[in-house]
This record gives sequence, structure tokens and C-alpha cells, in this order.
Amino acid sequence: LDCMRAVLSIKKRCRDEALQSGDIDAVYRDMAIHSVHELAVNGRDLADRFNVPAGAWIGELLNVLVSQVLQQTLPNEKDALLAYAGRWLNDRYQT
Repeated sequence: LDCMRAVLSIKKRCRDEALQSGDIDAVYRDMAIHSVHELAVNGRDLADRFNVPAGAWIGELLNVLVSQVLQQTLPNEKDALLAYAGRWLNDRYQT
């Protein structure tokens, strides 16, 4: 769901910028990633790094990472994504 919101937000930004610049292709090309498959990490990386069994948390976290990268608040770099993921897991599942 977060991924969809991020994509819709980016699409709206593309439309808005395209109306101003007339070049939606350039806006699309400038996006850091275009799908979850372009993230510098995948579900296996997350499960292995944090030694947590695969589950719904992986999809949720990947969506969060996509959103952060698309909003340019996080670089699409493995170390940065894993560091953010660790903080997200601690915040999310801290008891």
C-alpha cells in the first residue's frame, strides 16, 4: 500500500512537472528506481541480514524502502537501505 501511494505521488509529480517542462520522459528517467526490483536490496538480503524468518514484514519493509527512495529521503545503496531497515525493524518490533 505504501508503495502504491509513493508511485501515485511520483506519477502526480511527473504529470505536474511534465505540464511545466513538457518532458515526462525526462522526469521518469530521473527517478531513482522504477520498481521494487531495482532496489539495492531484496527480501532475501533482509531476512539474511536480520536473521528473521521470511514473512509479511519483508513485503511491508520493501514497500517502505521503495517509498523512501522515490521520495529521495534515502539513497538506493545497500548499506543505507540495510541501516534504515534495521532501525525500522527495531522501531516496529521493539517490545
